[in-house]
Amino acid sequence: MKNLRFYLVLVLMVCTYGLTAQDKPGDSFQPLDDLTMYLNFQYPTCPGICDGHVSTVVDGGVSPYSYSWSNGTTGPEIQDVCSGWGSVTVTDALGDTISVDFELPEIPAPYVFITGLIITQPTDGQNNGSIALDSIPFMDSSFYHVDSFWSIDSVNFIPYYIFPHLGPGVYHLYVIDPLSGCVFRANEIILYDITGVEGLDISFQLFPNPVTTELQLNSDVPLEVELLDLNGRKIFSESSNNNHSIQMVDYPVGMYILKITDGMNSSYEKIIKGGG
Repeated sequence: MKNLRFYLVLVLMVCTYGLTAQDKPGDSFQPLDDLTMYLNFQYPTCPGICDGHVSTVVDGGVSPYSYSWSNGTTGPEIQDVCSGWGSVTVTDALGDTISVDFELPEIPAPYVFITGLIITQPTDGQNNGSIALDSIPFMDSSFYHVDSFWSIDSVNFIPYYIFPHLGPGVYHLYVIDPLSGCVFRANEIILYDITGVEGLDISFQLFPNPVTTELQLNSDVPLEVELLDLNGRKIFSESSNNNHSIQMVDYPVGMYILKITDGMNSSYEKIIKGGG
């Protein structure tokens, strides 16, 4: 009879070891295992896109668990996450905590360079300008597909390299990778109405034109100047002054655009660089 009572005591001890708070409310006990946490990641798909995802896998301690993320979320996972650093802290029912810092890496954007652009500037305020690529652009990245589609509005993409019927304005070339769907901005191109003058109510002298070595601009009031090539790239600028001397000798022969402004209105003058 004594042996039977000893056996029952052993069985009772085995059955009650490790009970959870739900099984015996108010009892004092220790968790079966230390609190541990693992993270699962889904990285952002494209540079600058916040579509990452991080979820937790918690083990040990005593449930239920509470969650506190660095972005203020309180659930077991976060969505629409940007690249960068973050952290999460998990607290179990006994008040024990575990924290983990994590990083979602930035997806590298490819370096896109274009071997040549053919720009036709609009005239007389008409939509008769165009932007064309005279060869297939190169995307320097192992992450993206080279044979991509192009756009000047980041919405409508085409598989060819000419954009006709453009008026004066600022345009950006965008490329989309057809495999990943990532969109990247490449070049900025400015189209000017090379025959248009936007109401400069002041007189100035611009000479000589055509020019071979030095272009002079004289006026009664201070003016700012920018010299642009036909791709819309600024190759020279000078702050407000009454007299400007622009050295043209090192520029290739061809046509340029001189933007003259008084701070409010502008004039665009066609400049011819000749040989000599």
